[in-house]
Amino acid sequence: MIKKLIQISAVLIALTSWPLLAQETDPAFYKYSLWLGSHYTSFNDNAKKVGEYNLGNDEILPELKFNLVATKENRRFTANLHYYDQKNILTVLQGNVGNRLNARVRYRSLVRQRAQDMLTNLSTREWLTDTPGGKMITHEIENPDADFNTHRNEVEAELELLLSKKGNLRVMAAHRSIIETGTEQKIASDHCFSCHMQSKSVDVDKRTYIVKAGLEANNDKIDGGYTVGYYKFHSKEPDPTAYFDPAKHPVNGGSAEEFGSRVIYDDATLPYAVYPETEKFSHKARFGAEVGKGRLSSSVSYVMSENKRSDLNTDAITGIAQYRVPLSPRTRLTARASALKLTADDPFIDLPDWREGRPGTPVDFDYTRYSALDRVE
Repeated sequence: MIKKLIQISAVLIALTSWPLLAQETDPAFYKYSLWLGSHYTSFNDNAKKVGEYNLGNDEILPELKFNLVATKENRRFTANLHYYDQKNILTVLQGNVGNRLNARVRYRSLVRQRAQDMLTNLSTREWLTDTPGGKMITHEIENPDADFNTHRNEVEAELELLLSKKGNLRVMAAHRSIIETGTEQKIASDHCFSCHMQSKSVDVDKRTYIVKAGLEANNDKIDGGYTVGYYKFHSKEPDPTAYFDPAKHPVNGGSAEEFGSRVIYDDATLPYAVYPETEKFSHKARFGAEVGKGRLSSSVSYVMSENKRSDLNTDAITGIAQYRVPLSPRTRLTARASALKLTADDPFIDLPDWREGRPGTPVDFDYTRYSALDRVE
């Protein structure tokens, strides 16, 4: 991983620095620094509690810092690298050619340690005089020695290009990718008849992608711009599953039919703690101008979001306008107006009629007057 990162950084440095050396007759200026060292961290007791963003190793680890500045005429290139350990790395490459071209690439690697919740506070039972009652909370740790941690890799790239000096017309594009891998603790809970908590180790592979592009222009009196964006999040790991106990009396194990009528599912293995798969498109336009003795600024945005796991969509339209006019050197009058329209799909919740036909249900209860959500007790 480190070797590949160094190779990629070297290629990017070479490609970005090439314009600085295009003309051999022009002098170039280089300044760089290299720092080599190490660090040692010692942990006692629960290292994950006090070293959440540290590997938690009691060992001496090498550390590296490298900085480079290269300039030539109106061109400038900088490179910064900080290697803290094999899971914590930061690299930033940035270059510009005057005010015509600006480019930036950033890579960050980060580890996060997560201490396991042993659920020791979830173990109790009701007592009635000298005999145990039916209400209880129990827990189960499937893997007490699990090492929960996630490794986050993040890559960002930004580009801004001046297309025309007339009107200062610029185009911009940006990209960001986040990949998180590792393991997490997930807790499943039985319901109604038995508060039984189950701690499981679940693999993580979450992906986030963000892309933006836009145009903007301005002069002394008017400025405006338009930006379009795309966002996507999904998990590549299979959905975690848990087994939910048969519904029955927690003390004597009887009345299974009666207890089963009080829950939606039991004696089944079902997915839980499922990550959504979301996708979002956004559009934003802004406009500003000198109007009268003041300045008008406004923007309108439209966002379309979808959760593909549940087939639910949300649309949002927002708008804002602001007018500012100076009344005196120290006084300014501001008028502002905003509007929001939000529409979202209603979620479908498939619930059976609550205890219909079972003991305790009123005979004259009219289920048709209530939605599934209203029937939940």
